[in-house]
Amino acid sequence: MATVTADKLAGGLKPGNLKPAYFLGGEEIYRKKAIAAKIREIISPDDFNFFACEGDKTPVKEIISLANTPPVFSNNRLIIVNRAEKIKLKDKKDVIEYLANPLETTCLVFLSEEKKKTDALFKACADAGEAAVFYTLRDNEAHAWVINAASKAGLSISAQAAKLMTDGVGTDLNALNIELEKLLIYMSGSKNREITPETVLENLGYSKEENPYDLSGAIMERDQKRAMELTGKLLESGVAPIQLLNIISGVLIKIIKVKRLQAAGTESSEIFTQAGLNYFEKDFVGQAGRFAGLPVMLDALSKSLEYERDLKTSSGAEPEIILKSLIFKMLSGGGTKRA
Repeated sequence: MATVTADKLAGGLKPGNLKPAYFLGGEEIYRKKAIAAKIREIISPDDFNFFACEGDKTPVKEIISLANTPPVFSNNRLIIVNRAEKIKLKDKKDVIEYLANPLETTCLVFLSEEKKKTDALFKACADAGEAAVFYTLRDNEAHAWVINAASKAGLSISAQAAKLMTDGVGTDLNALNIELEKLLIYMSGSKNREITPETVLENLGYSKEENPYDLSGAIMERDQKRAMELTGKLLESGVAPIQLLNIISGVLIKIIKVKRLQAAGTESSEIFTQAGLNYFEKDFVGQAGRFAGLPVMLDALSKSLEYERDLKTSSGAEPEIILKSLIFKMLSGGGTKRA
């Protein structure tokens, strides 16, 4: 069969087209569980033909024995093995031996944190069925997922609101799905089906006056006074220092990407795409050119990593001083504040 992308594997799940083995690897749990649930929905096994277990708790010989057993009054048997990365090496050999000649009426699904395509179990599943690695989504992929998931739920969400959600929650789909469910409940009695940036901020627990994402705008405008004031106000309102550092570092990384692409002679239109910018960041490329040169930005990035360690290890360093120091470093040199 084949090693495939996560999207291709998901798209190929149809009645009559299931494979005898699937390996769902990688750290992105939500999509792996959704795939396993989809397979179960297609097969619709009863209790006699369904078995779920964990790789470190169920003897492999029991799993293989069940896999070799024809279904009872059904067309297929489904076995889902969670934590497959915990299967011991000596037991993995028995699984691989089974997969060399699997029973066609059994669908054996492995959910694993393993993401090396050279893993023996991964390769055996790819040969017998399909295997894919589900990586953590990039920012732009998470934005697209949020927009698509909202649409399926009968809501619309702007790209800016989707970005605010991923900025506040991260790109973990399980966490994002929880936030969307909260929004669904929040908006259930309203005729308005549009999720705005204000709605997202409110559900994340912020008021308009305490919007931590205004900080990135102040930095890009090179408005040092406002950036410093926002930092102090946000810390005072209870926003975690590490969250603010992540926002500042996120802006810094994008500036560095733009400057590197500019130095390589990349066209402006290509820079926008390759730097992972969103449509509402249409001025970002021009704004990035008003910052100090690449060496200064790289030094600031090095400092941000140092500051991150300080904040995570309770080194005694004052968070407000750390954050304002990084902002000052980013805004030193370069152009002036936009009028």
